[in-house]
Amino acid sequence: MSNNTAFNLSFLQANTEQFNLELASGKILFILGANGTGKSSLLQNWYSLHSEKSKWIFAHRQNWFDYNEYALAPLSKQSMKINIQNTDRRPESRWKDDYTHHRPNMAIMDLIDAECTHAINFRNKAKQSRNIQDFINGIDISPLEQIEQIFEMSNIDIK
Repeated sequence: MSNNTAFNLSFLQANTEQFNLELASGKILFILGANGTGKSSLLQNWYSLHSEKSKWIFAHRQNWFDYNEYALAPLSKQSMKINIQNTDRRPESRWKDDYTHHRPNMAIMDLIDAECTHAINFRNKAKQSRNIQDFINGIDISPLEQIEQIFEMSNIDIK
């Protein structure tokens, strides 16, 4: 996702006034409120509008791995992602998750794919660089390093 991507959401407030919200990619938004005030509904609506360029993280649901390794062919993985996205767009996805067992596996597979792609790009940039400064200037942060930065910004000491 590029840094200039913006997510827009417009909805009616309790006083029937229109509220427009724009959030740039990479920015953090905290949504607070009492139980039953519509936080999950708001985020589910937002996700259904922006599912192609956003990622739904189920922090309140139990995630676990069924077994020590997870093998899924690329075509099966793509089909699973489409099924999950379609399910997540449904209103009942706020309280019901049909893919609880699959989400952690898919997330790990995506992370491994992203890390491998980053390593390939890193190697290709090294081969194409004329000098060390060009190479250093072209280095991108890896997906695992991005996760580390998120933990660090959240004051969670995990490396």
